Amino acid sequence: MTFKFRFRTYDLLFYLLLVFSFYFTRNALCRVMMVAFFGYTILQQFADKRKTPVPFFAVGFLVFILYGAANILIGNVIDAGVARTMVVSLVLNFLMLYAIVQYIYMKNDIQQVLKITELGVFTTALVVVVLSLGSITQGRLGDATEMNANTLAMLCAYGFVLVMYLHRIGSATTRECW
Repeated sequence: MTFKFRFRTYDLLFYLLLVFSFYFTRNALCRVMMVAFFGYTILQQFADKRKTPVPFFAVGFLVFILYGAANILIGNVIDAGVARTMVVSLVLNFLMLYAIVQYIYMKNDIQQVLKITELGVFTTALVVVVLSLGSITQGRLGDATEMNANTLAMLCAYGFVLVMYLHRIGSATTRECW
């Protein structure tokens, strides 16, 4: 029973991470969600006593982060404040990549991961539309919110591809191809 609950919690955290990442891109709330998802991933790995594969990109990514940090320490940067911010962003991106790869590995059901991603895209688009209702005919969709209209368009395009895959092509896995 606790095993199912743990994975439901994990799925909810993944969903919230997606929505916060899509909508609150540079917000402290998004960063807190990133750290929470990474922390839960690590706890999940310890609780399950899993040997987790190290993603192939991890070594190169870490070397790049260490190179940036070393340049800051040496003083080989034009603006140390901007460089520190970039290294922090790289570390957060690394943690998210690691956590998402581990989530997919532990979930072992790519269809379910894609369905959660589809729901995250739909939720984000719905939030933007609802928050833009007052000004929906007076400019670009999303101008009344924190979300960039181009980001929203790309997100909806990805969501459309997911919908097509999951509801048309994905269903063909249980029957003959169209």
